[in-house]
Amino acid sequence: MLEFWYDYASPYSWLASVLIRRHRIPVEYRPVYIRGLPTFSKGVPFSPAKLRYMMRDLERLAGRYNLPWRAPATFPVNGLYLLRLDLGLSGTQYFDAFHAAAFRAVWSEAQQVDTAEHAARVAAQAGVPAELAQQILQDDAIKARLRSETEAAVERGIFGLPTFVVNDELFWGHDRLSDALRWAGVAMTPDLARDLC
Repeated sequence: MLEFWYDYASPYSWLASVLIRRHRIPVEYRPVYIRGLPTFSKGVPFSPAKLRYMMRDLERLAGRYNLPWRAPATFPVNGLYLLRLDLGLSGTQYFDAFHAAAFRAVWSEAQQVDTAEHAARVAAQAGVPAELAQQILQDDAIKARLRSETEAAVERGIFGLPTFVVNDELFWGHDRLSDALRWAGVAMTPDLARDLC
């Protein structure tokens, strides 16, 4: 099974998620707090020129994939509370809708998501009952699990997101999804090949 490591704060994770969902690629979802990775622990490791390029690149890629795109309300994005909800909703009837809504809120709608209240609003937009969202956001076991997932990512050698893992082989970046699928022996449909080329 292809592992998909991501954070809602990662714009290229958003693009990867869209492709995964659009083409119904089976993955194991592995949320990780990007600010817990050594590369990002002291802030955004990009120069102003690279940030400008990245924003323009995202605009181009969103157009290519026919996605609405708006620069986030604040950057860098703090996806912590969305990730906690992600873990708590994993395996429930609400996960798919929440996963899509969380990425959309950040990268298509420029919603604020940096507090528990903001994240709960995104959950409500995805149809998650308010009491369930609050329970997850306050659950110490969920907080510990996210720390554990982030530590596991570091131990696996993950330094940026998205990362795909196939049998301990790492593929970094949404543009490496095709390589990861080939490594996993997944046959590509013409539509998938067109999106990935």
